Amino acid sequence: MVAYIVKAIAAGHSPSSVYDHSEGRHIIISGHLGGSSVSLYDHARGCHISGSRSGGSLNLYDHGRSAHFSLNLSGRSFTGYDHGTGSHFSGTAGPSSCSIYDHEHGQHFHYS
Repeated sequence: MVAYIVKAIAAGHSPSSVYDHSEGRHIIISGHLGGSSVSLYDHARGCHISGSRSGGSLNLYDHGRSAHFSLNLSGRSFTGYDHGTGSHFSGTAGPSSCSIYDHEHGQHFHYS
């Protein structure tokens, strides 16, 4: 979901999916990501993501995991914190790709 959000903001529009290179599949996401509110639906997991946006800061709630997460964007870079796992993540994004470093697992993940 993080990859979808940062790609959508970088591109200036919401794509219909994001391709997860580690899983080798498209993840379909629909909903609204604009203004000060976020309301998205992850079709692969069958759950909603909702929250608020103020500039480059997003405070979100993953209803499928019952966990909050925050996301802060600065240009092409972003950082975040997953309150459900108690771990940080960071990365870079452009309109066509996104790379996320998951500090909990010590791995990079790539999306397009």
